[in-house]
Amino acid sequence: MAIPVLTAGLTLLLAFSPETWTSIMVGAALTFAIAYVIYKLQQRETSLHKQDHDAKLERIEKLHAQDSEKIRVLYELIIKTQKGSLGEVETTLLEQQIEQAADKISETDSEQAQALKAIAGKDKGKADDLLDRITRREHDLAEVYQLRALNEYRHGNYNEAIKWNRKILELEPDNFDALAELIQCLNKTARKEEARELATSKLKELESQNPPDNARAFTLLFRIIDSYDTYSEAGLVEPYILQAREVAVKTFGEESHQMAMVYKELGNLYHSRVQYPKSEEYFLKALQCKDLSTDKAQSNRTSTLNALGILYNTLGRYPEALAAFTEGYERTAAVLGREHPTLIYFLLGMGTIQCYTGKLDEAERSFIEARRLARERMGTQHTLYQSSTFNLSSVRINQGRYDEGEALIRELIEAHASSGKPDDIYLARQLDSLGRILSIQQKYEEAEEVVRKSLAIWEKFSNPDDPSYLGCLGNLALIHKRQGKYREAETLYLRVLETLDRHGIETVLLGGTLIHLADTYELQEQYDKAEPLYARAVRLAETKYPDSNSHAKYMEYYATILEKLGRKEEASTWQARSDKLKARMEAK
Repeated sequence: MAIPVLTAGLTLLLAFSPETWTSIMVGAALTFAIAYVIYKLQQRETSLHKQDHDAKLERIEKLHAQDSEKIRVLYELIIKTQKGSLGEVETTLLEQQIEQAADKISETDSEQAQALKAIAGKDKGKADDLLDRITRREHDLAEVYQLRALNEYRHGNYNEAIKWNRKILELEPDNFDALAELIQCLNKTARKEEARELATSKLKELESQNPPDNARAFTLLFRIIDSYDTYSEAGLVEPYILQAREVAVKTFGEESHQMAMVYKELGNLYHSRVQYPKSEEYFLKALQCKDLSTDKAQSNRTSTLNALGILYNTLGRYPEALAAFTEGYERTAAVLGREHPTLIYFLLGMGTIQCYTGKLDEAERSFIEARRLARERMGTQHTLYQSSTFNLSSVRINQGRYDEGEALIRELIEAHASSGKPDDIYLARQLDSLGRILSIQQKYEEAEEVVRKSLAIWEKFSNPDDPSYLGCLGNLALIHKRQGKYREAETLYLRVLETLDRHGIETVLLGGTLIHLADTYELQEQYDKAEPLYARAVRLAETKYPDSNSHAKYMEYYATILEKLGRKEEASTWQARSDKLKARMEAK
């Protein structure tokens, strides 16, 4: 086949005239000439680019040859502030070290050193100016981009940090630090699936090495852990926590700060499974971990304090919870300033305890500040904004400002519907709260429909003993009670009460359940059944939240039932105590 084709080709060429042949040859010569010129230009451009890049490297090296050690020390200290499962929590001790290291950099040092000093001092304006100047001159150096990413991360501007870390990886695809920080920033901006895919891919690569790089593997395991919600995705995250524990014991030791991180996550895991004693045990283990580098061990303290505060809140140990949240807030504010998004976690915790203990004005201020920070730093789609808005709505409801509370909740539900996201526990809480508002407004059919939707979501994602699920059951029981369906209400209240008692949970949820179950009996004139429940609610309030409107109301309810039972002297005593507490609360 090839010979006939070749023969045909030669025949065609021989058929050309001399003029045609001349034209063809000239065109070919020109084509080769142009190709050669392009090749030489490209070669020259490549050579010039390399010379330019080499010259930049040499210039940079000369520029800070004398301050390179100061830069390295300060850079590593600042990087430490980005560790821990809350992302950027650090201790006062570490910030003092950063300040001391920054003081060693003088005005005669390089612009890079000056920029790092500005980053250390959280002077973003000065750092941006210096980095803009350096970037224009040294636009393709990864170390410059690292400073830009660090500057943005330190101020909680995670989307900007993502941009600069991607630029680093374009220049240096194997830069693990940039990859790890990129994954962390993706988690911070709720792009968790993307973060998980990157981390999992790199983890498999590390595990295939011989020997494996355990230190880097541990970092990636925690980036994956951070991409899950331990409470709603406990089964998915547990294998990574246990794997991280094996790596930490083998690589760092039982007293390392890495083990403190693992202990905290185990505490969260057991909390999600309603195994509260084990949860507290692991949180306390985390706080007690020691390390040769004390600042590393301390870097996890504030995030663990937040988790411990949440546990104590669940158990109704409100003074301990408030102490944990307050310590975490003050430590974080001292290090990162009072505009940093990490403070949102502690503001939410403090506000919740303030709300439970009847300090509604203080709770309102905490939630308003949390919501402002979340909106400005994280965006309205972030779960922290949703949580802040949800909690502020709860305060509005407790203040009797039902229209405002309903508007806030409906804003969240509508945002979820328009986002196209699947149902989750955040939506379950929002529907439950909306159902409570509708019930207060006597819109019982709509309220029941909404609450049953909430329960269906809880049953899909939650442990049936979870206090949030039990609270939703109590909400449905309240709707039944207000409709006169006392048997249905009693059944649900008894179920909630039995579960709370089984786990030793003594919170406002327990108090509300006791009061509403007692009221269910009272409405049926079963006063003997109602009296011990009211009495128990009063004892609970005296122990857990003595200076609150709830305590005053419980005593008033108890006085009323005693009056109906003919125990008038006791009723008078309890009514007087209620009135005294109300007066004291009003005086505040």
